[in-house]
Amino acid sequence: MPNNKWIGDLKTILQVAKARLNVREKKKSEQVAKERYTVADYVRNNKIPRARIAVEHLVREDYKIEAMDRIEAYLDTLLMRMQLIKDRPKNGAVDPAVEQPLANILWAAPFLTQDIPELGQVTLMFKKH
Repeated sequence: MPNNKWIGDLKTILQVAKARLNVREKKKSEQVAKERYTVADYVRNNKIPRARIAVEHLVREDYKIEAMDRIEAYLDTLLMRMQLIKDRPKNGAVDPAVEQPLANILWAAPFLTQDIPELGQVTLMFKKH
């Protein structure tokens, strides 16, 4: 069973990660909205190859925003099910209700750590416990 300090630290890191993720998500959404006007200008000025490249970038950013939204939902799930994490035996398996959200967060962490460093901390915390 993890100690209370570890649980408190984990809860804090999850909350900070969720808040930072929300801010980054909104920022990227606003940026994508502005870049759509740039694509329209490229098309209007008959710069089709540049427009295609810009659209590919926008699609990638949209997918990243969608992924951030899902990770935020997984963070919410972990925060709501913190008691299940707390009640697990030391070095024991996590509850199945926590396993999928946790696995998805741990998988996505390397891709999003540059934007959300707290996800890397979550990974380290679960490696230790």
